[in-house]
Amino acid sequence: MSHCGWNSTLESVVNGGVPLIAWPLYAEQKMNAVMLMEGAGIAIRAVTGEDGLVRREEVVRVVKALMEEEDGREVKERVRRLQVEGKKALGEGGSSYKALLEVTEMWRTPKKP
Repeated sequence: MSHCGWNSTLESVVNGGVPLIAWPLYAEQKMNAVMLMEGAGIAIRAVTGEDGLVRREEVVRVVKALMEEEDGREVKERVRRLQVEGKKALGEGGSSYKALLEVTEMWRTPKKP
């Protein structure tokens, strides 16, 4: 289960390859939850009741969906593929690796007046 903060999301995907049950609390977490479900397809969202609470029956529903249903299998497969791609980006020669090298080079190179 994730509140869908961005750091937690990246750690879950890249380090664990873990599909998410989205349980956003506030701020950008709700927008992140929508993107994780609809855009990336790596999360199932726990639905809140009219009182804003997530009931135990809902927790059971989303856990079962993720663990036993076809939608859950698809989510797990997508997050595994995304994990592989994330590791490539972070690895030597990957896009994130190259971007960090560029930034450090800018910091090391003195600016010309």
